[in-house]
Amino acid sequence: MAKVTSVSGAGQSQFRRGLLVSEHTAPSTAQQAPAVRSGVRPEIQALRAIAVLAVVFYHLWPVRLPGGFVGVDIFFVISGFLITAHLVREVDRTGRVSLSHFWARRARRLLPASLFVLAATVLLVAAFVPQSYWMQFFREIGAATIYIENWQLAADAVDYLAADNLASPVQHFWSLSAEEQFYIVWPLIVVAAIFLSGAKASVARRRLFIGGALGLVTVASLVFSIVWTQHDAASAYFITPTRAWEFGAGGLLGIFSIAVVKNATVRTVVAWLGWAIIAFSVLTYSDALPFPGYIAIVPVVGALAVLWAGTPETRWAPNRLVSLRPVQFVGDISYSLYLWHWPLIVITPFIIDNELGSRVKLLILVLAVVLAYFTKVAIEDPVRSGGFFAVRSPRFTFVGTVAAMAIVLASVGGGTVLLQRQIEQTAHEASLIAAGDVDCFGAAGMDSGCDEPLLDGVLVPAPITLSDRGDAFDDRCVPTRESSEIVRCAYGSDKPDATVVALVGDSHAGMWLPALQEFADAKNWHIELFIKNGCAYTATTRLPDVDGAEACEKWKDNVDVALAELPDLSIMITSYRSSLVQSDAKAAAEGFVERWQPIADRGVKIYAIADIPQMEKSGVACVAKHQESGDYSSCEVAREGAFKGVKDAQEAAAEIVGGTYVDLNSHLCDDDTCYMVIGHVMAFYDRFHVTATYARTIAPFLADELK
Repeated sequence: MAKVTSVSGAGQSQFRRGLLVSEHTAPSTAQQAPAVRSGVRPEIQALRAIAVLAVVFYHLWPVRLPGGFVGVDIFFVISGFLITAHLVREVDRTGRVSLSHFWARRARRLLPASLFVLAATVLLVAAFVPQSYWMQFFREIGAATIYIENWQLAADAVDYLAADNLASPVQHFWSLSAEEQFYIVWPLIVVAAIFLSGAKASVARRRLFIGGALGLVTVASLVFSIVWTQHDAASAYFITPTRAWEFGAGGLLGIFSIAVVKNATVRTVVAWLGWAIIAFSVLTYSDALPFPGYIAIVPVVGALAVLWAGTPETRWAPNRLVSLRPVQFVGDISYSLYLWHWPLIVITPFIIDNELGSRVKLLILVLAVVLAYFTKVAIEDPVRSGGFFAVRSPRFTFVGTVAAMAIVLASVGGGTVLLQRQIEQTAHEASLIAAGDVDCFGAAGMDSGCDEPLLDGVLVPAPITLSDRGDAFDDRCVPTRESSEIVRCAYGSDKPDATVVALVGDSHAGMWLPALQEFADAKNWHIELFIKNGCAYTATTRLPDVDGAEACEKWKDNVDVALAELPDLSIMITSYRSSLVQSDAKAAAEGFVERWQPIADRGVKIYAIADIPQMEKSGVACVAKHQESGDYSSCEVAREGAFKGVKDAQEAAAEIVGGTYVDLNSHLCDDDTCYMVIGHVMAFYDRFHVTATYARTIAPFLADELK
């Protein structure tokens, strides 16, 4: 198995960039050129070819083509242009839109190839990908199958505890999901506009109403895209409302596509200008830009210019270039090429157990083209235009679609059930071992003289148990990133005389709940949770570039009030992720003191647990890779440099308010090294958090500190 970071050779943000390609009959316009063999205007095929190659090369060689992700914007414009023009032509001809036939045509065009690739991806994941990634991958394959992958990725993008997710082999389906959602909503808007225009409306009046309705949606979406991208760029990249204006821009051109200016020279200039704008975007943009927002206007304008200009009849027009046979060939297979390239990029490192070198990337490119051609000829074309399927009623298409989706979902569900059973088994094994009198298990294994034969070949929780995060997170005791409300959860003793303990802070505080639960009943402790991911309990603000900073500050104010009103509060335990606190150590300490001092003045005992080391992102994958051999030395990190952010701030603050500083890092690291596996227990489930199982093994040592 390859390192997680070897998938693309680029940063995590590039995994969010993808596109969708689709193919429809071109609208009839005054500047339409002679059709090529596919029946699609050559400049449209050329746009498809350039867009898909831009994205494929960006995913393979992101440094060389940093703005290749703008291909998604180009394709959204093309789809809006072609589909809207198709709908308007139907309205002009019949005065209505047959929704069932429209949706059936879209299903026949797009779903057979996509479901075939999804089914193949399930098999590839099961055969070559470690089970530690199955849960995430199968969840995303399921979302892609029902075309909500963009919303799944948007949710993961803002989920603090999903920050280390590997790019899945179907992540590129986010744009296909957005397009399918467009196909559902767009014709409904057209139908509503037809109704509002009146039963006896003229062709011109209907077009005016349709254009007005789509124009309003387009403008509203553009404004929302600009605002939301500034507010939350992570989710804005994926969600449909921030992308609808790109479809709308192409759609408005599709409605009013007859050229106002018929001068061939003007159109030639516009054509070259459009291609230049696209080239500028592809070569100069980067994934560091807040996208889509207003920045996406540039490639959208470029695509609109090329579509409007068509193929003008001048000697110096780009017609000869866009009509080249290789360009038209790539445009013809662009949809299938897009479908295949990303699964190959993600899964190949697992197959070859190495990072992708230049030769392997070239082989992936060739294989993607071959598979795309096969899929186009054997699946896309026969289903879309073959006599058997074309003459069937929409009901036949819908039933077949549901059946095919069910097959993919069943395969995903089967893999998930198998994985869940293994998770339950490893959890059962862990509980038996933890309950038994076994030496050297977990944190006790840090003793250099430890040797427990009963643990030979044991690893708990297994790497597949990535959900081993503890009740604070499993019981939904954590508010959403944008929420400032407190989610109250309580654990431990319910006796009237119980000692009331508040566990307060970010996820680095919440991860110690399993350890506290181990001795809560014995100490007669009643534990109240006040946890918010990425929100340390300090008067010092979060880093300014971290989303949800305003909600974090309000949440902490609400915690102040809740703690003041908590009766009989005796102990507060807190911790934090130091790399998310802004300022130097002295200022950070002052921030903690400002929050803690009113609580300490009430006689509440304060315990501050030190922050833990930051492990490598590929740590879990590394453990999965070496589980059979049991040699996890390559998964370790040097202690020097493993502790990020401000140092000793909580220790200084605890001394000032009369609290106690608790450092548990001797149970995670020795003088030189921090470990992923200790005493046959996985210590971390991602870079930043210890597993619930390991936290429980630290419980005796933590109890000694909490005197």
